[in-house]
Amino acid sequence: MYSDGHIPSAEAMKRRLADLKQQLKEKSSEHTAAHQAYKEFFQAQRDIEAYLRQYEPQVQEQSRGQQKRKKDVLE
Repeated sequence: MYSDGHIPSAEAMKRRLADLKQQLKEKSSEHTAAHQAYKEFFQAQRDIEAYLRQYEPQVQEQSRGQQKRKKDVLE
């Protein structure tokens, strides 16, 4: 199981376990912060898209009016 054939002592295993638990806490807090930032960015993206959709019909109507004017000018 161990490459060097030596079984670690119980004390060494406890230290290793404590180190791994500490690393887990650190990574967990980093993950929580990153996830919170992701949620904020995702919400901002949804808000911007909703804002742009609100004005999209007006832009389409204006472009239709411009197209009609161009056709009249060409004819």
